[in-house]
Amino acid sequence: MSEPVSTAQGDSASPTPGHDQRVPDAPPVIRLPCCPRLLHSIEVKPLNPDMVEVVIGTDRCKQIVARLHKEKVIAMAAEGINIGKEGPVTLLQIATCSGHVFLFDVLVNRDLMHQGRLKHVFEDSNVQKVIHDCSRLNAAITYQFSTSLCNVFDTQIAHMVIERHRGRRLPTGLPVSDLCLQYSDSTEKLQTYDWRTQAKTTWMTMVGNFWAMRPLTPDMVEFAACDVIVLIPEVYRHQMEYIVSNGLKKEFTKEVDSWMLIEMDDVIKEKHGRKVITEVTSILHKMDGKYDDRAAVFNILDQDEINALSLCTYEDAEAVSDRVRKLKVTYILKELEDIQRRLRTEAESWEDKENMLEHLRYYQTLKNADIRETASRMFSEIRQAILEHVEEKYGCDSTTNMLTLVERDALLTIPYSEVATGAHGPVTSVVFWRLMEEEIHGMINCLRFSPNQFALTEPEYAKVVFFANDVTGGVPEEVATLATGLMHALRAFNAATGGYSIEEKRRSGASQRVHWLNNIN
Repeated sequence: MSEPVSTAQGDSASPTPGHDQRVPDAPPVIRLPCCPRLLHSIEVKPLNPDMVEVVIGTDRCKQIVARLHKEKVIAMAAEGINIGKEGPVTLLQIATCSGHVFLFDVLVNRDLMHQGRLKHVFEDSNVQKVIHDCSRLNAAITYQFSTSLCNVFDTQIAHMVIERHRGRRLPTGLPVSDLCLQYSDSTEKLQTYDWRTQAKTTWMTMVGNFWAMRPLTPDMVEFAACDVIVLIPEVYRHQMEYIVSNGLKKEFTKEVDSWMLIEMDDVIKEKHGRKVITEVTSILHKMDGKYDDRAAVFNILDQDEINALSLCTYEDAEAVSDRVRKLKVTYILKELEDIQRRLRTEAESWEDKENMLEHLRYYQTLKNADIRETASRMFSEIRQAILEHVEEKYGCDSTTNMLTLVERDALLTIPYSEVATGAHGPVTSVVFWRLMEEEIHGMINCLRFSPNQFALTEPEYAKVVFFANDVTGGVPEEVATLATGLMHALRAFNAATGGYSIEEKRRSGASQRVHWLNNIN
């Protein structure tokens, strides 16, 4: 697709052991519903290799950091595997308004952050960092590199603040491509980004540890560079001008500061959820007075009302009125129909819906028979498709932090007795047992360090007993040993406290709704 970019190796260029995997030579197929075609048949103008530099050497990193300190505004992004508190960052991207892009390979050389002084750029209050959705990046660098972001301009939050100022009550976040359509002047830059984004998504769908593979290929470099060059200067300038001219700077700064901590602070996350719930409830009550019993979902043109129907639970709608409940039922059936349509046209359409299986499980509990039956059938089909995809996408050496949330959810819904008797593929089984190790480790640590908060449901207790007293021979020794250890710890706890009873975990209705809305931007 392009010529190789320059690579600054300097004094610390030796690759990290165990990370010399290469991206397969064959390009993926871009699956588009209307016109599937091979990636190499799309004419995409390559990036200028003189403007993009991969940084591996510590000394070279210091030189670039000194230059970046002189910038007033930079764009920043990261690549990795499910980036967050536990999802590892493998590449950090920084772009300047002049069009230069620096890709810091922190997988090969972690010393770039501290010895290379890259952390000083993150923490520099005089340099504004333009980032699209800063929450996970900030959580990742905080937990993985003991540093944090300062002076952030979040383009996602900026869009939300602008939309609310324009009258929206429940604005939703936008992917970068849609954000550029709304705020960028450069159609060429957008086109460059759009096609590469689709190619990157396809690769990441095919290869579970795509951003942990080395060496970086020219295509990988372009994918990473495009994530930052599209944000400045146009998107940043247009959003900043609107915010400043309309007196929104204080509100915007407050929201960004809160959003940076939302992945690390449950109190902030819950407060955000309650705020959304309050807005949703208010909109639903207004809908009840606005529409009559003849109203149908397809007649509702107000996007905030559609979003409110999307975000509320069946119980929330029922509590408002029977009219709103019927609208919610119609909305759910339409949503299920749309999901089925996407499944027919897009092979991995669940990839961008982290809580799809959770929604389907919830729909199976509702009173409406049509919803229950449709959701039950779709849950089985989608889970099976995800598990088949996991078997192809990962290997027996894959770790659990490579999994997307929907893949993790699908694995955790497999009956453990099935896995123990060999009913699933080798990759699925290996990753499942690693998840079980993590789960029991978590139980042991909770009992040890927070005994007053420790609780097991009956199914959880039955699972631990099954693992500890394995009669199938299919439970790995590590899992069986951990389960046995937990059983001993429970007996010791029982002896010390005078009794332990298995408790069902209960959530209040409000807590359920907060959890339901946690992923909203």
